[in-house]
Amino acid sequence: MFAKSFGKGTAQNMMPLALNPRLSVTNQMPDNGDGYLKVTTDKFYRVTGSTHQNTGIIPDVAVPDPLEAFNFGEHRLHHSLPADSINKKTYYKPLAKLPLESLSTKSAERQRADSSFQKIQNTLQLIVDLKKKELTMPLDLKGNIAYERRDMERFATLSETRSVDTTLFTINTHGSENRINEFDQTSERLKNDMIDQIRHDLYIEEAWRVMADFIRISQNK
Repeated sequence: MFAKSFGKGTAQNMMPLALNPRLSVTNQMPDNGDGYLKVTTDKFYRVTGSTHQNTGIIPDVAVPDPLEAFNFGEHRLHHSLPADSINKKTYYKPLAKLPLESLSTKSAERQRADSSFQKIQNTLQLIVDLKKKELTMPLDLKGNIAYERRDMERFATLSETRSVDTTLFTINTHGSENRINEFDQTSERLKNDMIDQIRHDLYIEEAWRVMADFIRISQNK
């Protein structure tokens, strides 16, 4: 679940065009005035022979993601390779079909009833609407301050999403990690920060609810 992925299903190597490239100061890339050639060396395919290159992985259970409004993705890059497929003899036994339609429907109903998800969805739509308009930014100080203030007000709803601890699950760390953290205050602080983020993450909470739905549906078969 989540949103469509970036769509990166290839890997490239950078090759210098100089005949005798000199190492840079960092010794990571040659210091080359002749340019570089980016060569695709690997491509990823599923067991079915299809690929997520350029198209991204489409989630079965979707949640709103403000980044979708910016249309990021491999398909936006210059000279990105198109999606293709291969024919290969593969032998595998597919698992039983999941109740994806039911899980997606239940999740969508919860998101429509959740004010935090609705604020994210409204912000996403706001970004889409703003991109369709021709915006001008004032260069004088007073006009620029007013412009920035309007922008902050437009996106203020994102900071107003749920701030209440989840009551659906508890978060525990491994015993050995706890013993280490007794002597390392930095690690202890980082651990507590991460636990606090997880407790307030509505996406993780919704993922938990989807898994709970799946368990209930499976038990009732």
